[in-house]
Amino acid sequence: MQLTKSKSIRAALAAATCSVLGTAHAGAPGSDAWDVEATVLHYAEKDRVSVFAPGLIATKAIGEDEFITVTGIFDTITGASPTGAAPGLGGNCAPNPPGVLCATTPSGSIINTKAGELPMNDFDDTRGSLSVDWDNPLSRLSRNKITASVSSETDYFSLGLSDTYSREFNNRHTTLAVGAGLTLDTSVPQGGAPVAMTPFSAPVAVTSASGDGEDDGEQKNTVDLLIGITQVLNRRTLVQLNYSRAMSRGYMNDPYKYLSIVDPISGQTLDYIYEGRPDTRNTNVLYGKVVYHLPEDVLHASVRLFNDDWGISSTTFDLHYRYELPGGIYLKPHLRLYQQSAANFYGHIRVIVRDVDIAALTVALTNASADMRLAEMQSTTWGLKIGIPLGEGEQQNELSLRIEQIVQSGDSKPADAIGVQKNYNMYPDLEATVVQLNYSFVF
Repeated sequence: MQLTKSKSIRAALAAATCSVLGTAHAGAPGSDAWDVEATVLHYAEKDRVSVFAPGLIATKAIGEDEFITVTGIFDTITGASPTGAAPGLGGNCAPNPPGVLCATTPSGSIINTKAGELPMNDFDDTRGSLSVDWDNPLSRLSRNKITASVSSETDYFSLGLSDTYSREFNNRHTTLAVGAGLTLDTSVPQGGAPVAMTPFSAPVAVTSASGDGEDDGEQKNTVDLLIGITQVLNRRTLVQLNYSRAMSRGYMNDPYKYLSIVDPISGQTLDYIYEGRPDTRNTNVLYGKVVYHLPEDVLHASVRLFNDDWGISSTTFDLHYRYELPGGIYLKPHLRLYQQSAANFYGHIRVIVRDVDIAALTVALTNASADMRLAEMQSTTWGLKIGIPLGEGEQQNELSLRIEQIVQSGDSKPADAIGVQKNYNMYPDLEATVVQLNYSFVF
């Protein structure tokens, strides 16, 4: 099952611009040595999703100030994800007890929920991704970076290509960068992509049916544009400012997310409907960063402002401090604060009037989603990374360990809750732990 949409190429564009802040490249041109970083990441949400992701990043100098980087990641994802449906009486659907709504997902699994808890879909999936960067100089003051990427999972496939050009000015104290990228995504949901805003009680309607060898899936295309400037203020201070815009067209729905149709008095769930989102999305991101080098330590501080035409706006503050210890060992505490507004079509539930035909009602709905990722929410991330050098000389290896805790919260008692819904926690806190082990070496 698709957990999240594959990463947009905008991440590669941002990384390309950030590289002017200082990146350790591979050894001498023409040598056979690769700078390699092996990583293993474990992400675990309490009572929800778990991800195990080993990866490898290898960089090699292939010419004078020219580099190639290959990145491969393999994810194993298991657990349960909220469907978007509201909590209700709960119960087991086999057999169907009185007063308990039972429903079947597009892939054929039955939704079972304990009373007062959010309905969940159990799933497991694997995902592999591969990207190749070619970073080469065009002249003494300019360079170009091309990135190609591919990602694949059971029901999702993504291809990406980006190009970033940068040029230095002002005695190499100023760097301007411009970039463009294209991402082509294909979604092939299990059981086919359900028609948006159709109820579960109606005959199953899908826009395609996977597994017949003829399904081309649902398509989404994204164009990313970026412009950025990096300025050396003095021997200790570096500042960066980026603006990026993404324009997406095509299939935006999450086929595994639903909404609840509820009784307007009791608040009990009467039916589910499949979510529907706009088929276009335009986003804007303004990103600023300051790097300040103390006599030994280094401070990284950044802010990211986001908005889109779905009504979502967000602010992210990020702070890293690298504290140097004797022997080359370092500690890097991290703090991240995030807050976002809800999409203008987000809602916990949809209310009907008694005796009104549900199928007729849903025809009037254009876009609606109860996906908690589109809700008003805030999250805090804090953690620590420790790095330990291994060996001696210029080709010194490094072992590092990062541990972080994430807490995400939303409106647990929304004003639009009805009847029995007022007794439930409509947005339980999400708690997650991240553990990442890295080993860097020359091969």
